[in-house]
Amino acid sequence: MPKSNPRSPTDRMESFAGETDTLEGVTATRHDREVAVTVVGPESDLSVDLRPVLETATRYGMVTFDGNAGATEATLHFKPAETVFDGDYDV
Repeated sequence: MPKSNPRSPTDRMESFAGETDTLEGVTATRHDREVAVTVVGPESDLSVDLRPVLETATRYGMVTFDGNAGATEATLHFKPAETVFDGDYDV
């Protein structure tokens, strides 16, 4: 993400949560300093496709810093990249 992005980290988190929440099988929850995203895949496939969420995260300059995954469900936690890379975990 270019440093010249005029949108604040908080604004990008809001937009990321809003867009991600519209994806099929995805629920996004905005917290004070992060966005939790849960993806549920079909039981018949025994897999979870995270590509749409990760592509959206890239567009908004978000990175995942925590999460877990199983056969049909994954939960990832995202923050703005600069807050994680700069060591400033408060947004």
